[in-house]
Amino acid sequence: MSEEQKPIQYTPALDDKPHVLMIPREVFVFGAASLVGGVILQSTLATLHIALPLIPAIGLWLGTSICYWILLGSQPWKVMGALHRDKLRVNANLKTENNIATGIKRRIGKSKTIGPKSAKRKVNAAEDDIDIAAVIDFQLDPSCGAYLLQREGKLQVVWVFDSDGIPSTITSEQARVSAEKIQEGFRDLRIGDPLTMHMGSFANCDDRVREINRQGDHCPNDPITFILYWIRRRVRALQKRGKYQPKFLHFYIQHNLGAMGRHLDPFASTVQSIIDWWDERRKGQHLDRRLHESLISAYDESFTHYRNFFNKCSLNVRPMTPEQVWAVAYRRFNAGEPPPIPQVIVVTRNGITAQRNDQRAISSVLLQNTPDYGKSAVWLPGRQLYAGGVVLNSRPNREYHPKTGRLDQLLDAASPIMGDRHSIQPDALANLEIVATFEAEPQRGVLKTSQRNTGQSNQSLVMTENRKRLDGGAIYNTRKSLEAEMKLREGGHTLKAGWMAIIYRKNKRSLDRALQQLASIPIFAGDKVMREVGYFDSLFLEALPLTTSVLLKGSLSKLTEKFDRQMRETTAAAIGFMPLVMDSRPDKRGVEFISRAGSPLKVDPFGRKPHNHMVIMGETRAGKSLLVQANVSYVLSLPNTQVVIIDAGREDGTGSFDTFTKFVESSHFDAGSDYFNIFQKPDPSIMREEQQDLAEGLFKKFLVGALKNLTTTRDDTATLIQFYTDILTNLVAAYLSEPSVEKAYEQAYADGFGSVAWGEMPCLRKFVDYLSLSKLPADLQSEDAEKAILRIKMSLVALMQRQAGKAISQPSTFQVDKPLVVYALGSVQNDADMVPALLAAQASMLNQTFTRKRTWVVAEESTNLWRFEGYRGIVSEWFTGKAKSGVWACWVGQSLNILLQHTDEASAVLDNVGTYLVGAIKDTAIKDLQAIGFNPEIARFCADSDFNPDRDNPPLEFASQWLIRTGGRYHFGYHYPDFASFGLTMNDLDEVELRERLFAEYSGTDKYEQAKAVALYLQQKSEDQKVIDDA
Repeated sequence: MSEEQKPIQYTPALDDKPHVLMIPREVFVFGAASLVGGVILQSTLATLHIALPLIPAIGLWLGTSICYWILLGSQPWKVMGALHRDKLRVNANLKTENNIATGIKRRIGKSKTIGPKSAKRKVNAAEDDIDIAAVIDFQLDPSCGAYLLQREGKLQVVWVFDSDGIPSTITSEQARVSAEKIQEGFRDLRIGDPLTMHMGSFANCDDRVREINRQGDHCPNDPITFILYWIRRRVRALQKRGKYQPKFLHFYIQHNLGAMGRHLDPFASTVQSIIDWWDERRKGQHLDRRLHESLISAYDESFTHYRNFFNKCSLNVRPMTPEQVWAVAYRRFNAGEPPPIPQVIVVTRNGITAQRNDQRAISSVLLQNTPDYGKSAVWLPGRQLYAGGVVLNSRPNREYHPKTGRLDQLLDAASPIMGDRHSIQPDALANLEIVATFEAEPQRGVLKTSQRNTGQSNQSLVMTENRKRLDGGAIYNTRKSLEAEMKLREGGHTLKAGWMAIIYRKNKRSLDRALQQLASIPIFAGDKVMREVGYFDSLFLEALPLTTSVLLKGSLSKLTEKFDRQMRETTAAAIGFMPLVMDSRPDKRGVEFISRAGSPLKVDPFGRKPHNHMVIMGETRAGKSLLVQANVSYVLSLPNTQVVIIDAGREDGTGSFDTFTKFVESSHFDAGSDYFNIFQKPDPSIMREEQQDLAEGLFKKFLVGALKNLTTTRDDTATLIQFYTDILTNLVAAYLSEPSVEKAYEQAYADGFGSVAWGEMPCLRKFVDYLSLSKLPADLQSEDAEKAILRIKMSLVALMQRQAGKAISQPSTFQVDKPLVVYALGSVQNDADMVPALLAAQASMLNQTFTRKRTWVVAEESTNLWRFEGYRGIVSEWFTGKAKSGVWACWVGQSLNILLQHTDEASAVLDNVGTYLVGAIKDTAIKDLQAIGFNPEIARFCADSDFNPDRDNPPLEFASQWLIRTGGRYHFGYHYPDFASFGLTMNDLDEVELRERLFAEYSGTDKYEQAKAVALYLQQKSEDQKVIDDA
């Protein structure tokens, strides 16, 4: 490997070593304390004229210190943990004042004795363990929420950001670019501002269930409400199986307020602190004014800096609102919906105000369910969970190529939560958090430390050589120390990093198993992580953004409890500690998929405007119809929406959606037997007055276009087509303005569908009878016009002799005002018959334009229908600009090959597609995907034989996997249809027979009982039944 391509390696030689004779500082403190104690004892005894022998006393002191040194070794926390006592805490129910000037957070400090005489024990206030004083609402531009922390006069503000992280489906090249930007951006991390990355994954479906409940509350369709009930059941079953694991990534940045936060230079900070203290005493400056100045300064300097910092790192972050910030803190200790924020400090440019929503202090509200802190586990009664954790004990045995290995580095860092991508079975752990803290440090001091380490290692090597011995360890240490120093001299930048993973379980036994499983994942092979059994209670609190402590950072004030266990690493290697890779979320709402790691992914058919038309592609049995039906159910759960499906179906007119259409009480149009009157104009009585003229104009425009398509061919010249268009425009306008025609429309809508007047509604057959030269204005009558009218009439009469023509030339036999309208075109065998059928669909969509805000139109199984020129032309129109008029289109097929064969139509469709859903495909389809810009590395997964779960051998998964591309980003997700939808949409012959048999058994009941019977039967054949039986 060349000099420019040295592998990225972890560098243990950068870690601090004891400064003097390899002795830990804890030994010096112990020795000094015992020496002072001995002197005091000697002085006390001297007053009593008792003198201890000096030499034995010194020997005793030295012996005790040396024994302590030997006992501690290089990892004193392993020994001192045995002396660490469990924290006994109670909630003190602190009260708070509304006036900021009276103080922010009160510390109790004193312990009290509780229990009977035989079992007395001392407890402390739980509120003293956390430092949160209030939530800050910065009503500035941009607005944000933050925590205000206070401990012993020290104030901190904690910025909180939410992030989508780095997409899990990025390519190797994209990963290299991202890693290099992060590596460069972390040079701007400020000294004294620790940055914490907090990634979590919890098997919790509460948010999704609440979302489904809200959908049900506003759903205008009872059958869809029934479907939502079964969706909710499926989600809960998946959550119990550990398949449903929503994830989050938060960033916390601690920033000191006051002088220590305004100056990077420690000397300047100290001087400023003294000046501030003197001004406060001399001028009597109020706390609220000083706090306002500090908060505004922090916002302008620190918050703005870190927004730019994340931009430089190319990490998409969003400042969290005060309510979100409060919810994050509340849910660390409690379940359910958080109450109103107890204390809020509102910050504007003009001043600050305090809002109090609870008499109790914010810390008392957070810890109302007081945790039971143990050295190896913490019981959280508010969540009914035990928490335990592991700490990174040594660096992983990994190295990464600087060009091609960055993707592996990023994936390794998130693998405890996202799972190992090389694993055959999903192995992501649920109810797990990773907390990684990074601190900047003076690089000059780091270089001096590295020089000292190199010197110490070299001195050891010289000593072994002087003794004429070959010491491999000394040679190795010298080489590694020298390499570490060279990295720094070549421009390497270092960070201090602390890393811990926390697992939550309902009992201690399952917690122990989960921690063992975590320690066994590939990245931690070789005892790289160690379960914390001595100080987990302290580390659990350090991992919260609610304390001023820094994770795994030592403290001179608590030498028996806080040890410096952070690692120093170069920014290039430290990326391997950063949990940044997540399954990115396509949309905020819509049809739900679940990633391999358990992340919910939503795809909204109306998500992106104006170009969010959709393509669904997959081979037979890939699950296309079920996915279409899921989108249909979602759309119909929204108010003022309609779905139109063009279904290729079978030659007998049946199709995949027949049963579902009947279940939701909608309309099914069979081109072989049903009629739709293309002259059926929108009902003016259901429109506002200002809409009626617009509707009339659109209807006339549609009729002229439809009649032109029915009476002209591709061989006609543009001039001739325009001449026909002009004639039709005048004839249609004249016909619709006839008093008898207007009255016929009015009477038909007054009496309603199926009435006698409905059967007399103006239609194509009557319009043909109306056609004559005399209906044109006198100045437009000519021999050419007469010939054109004759040809138009002849073409329409010939059309009406065929079934396709009959279907559009008579009053409608089915209703188009239903939420779902399906047009079955399986019986259409030629292009001439295709155009009338599609015009019927367009006419029905136009009828609903002014009563439905949005229409989702599906060209189902377009691979079979795309050979028809008329079909291609009309479907292409739906994709070009129709979203502006409230129509979103979806192209469904087995392959893009036939679409790409027709360049003009392919361009019209694909240029306006915002969402691609690609299921299981054949190898030959990869080339087509590559042609439209898909990454072949990613698309190739769709052609794997095991891409979809088994559908033939129970227990079944009842799921299909899809590659989702939205906005240029890729996502892999499983679609888990609910069992009711699956039962209503399944279309294999044996599945159809099963449904008919079960429906027959429940023929005496309503349709909901029949659908329930099929759903329960399918559920019993599924993997979900295991957790349902256990429940």
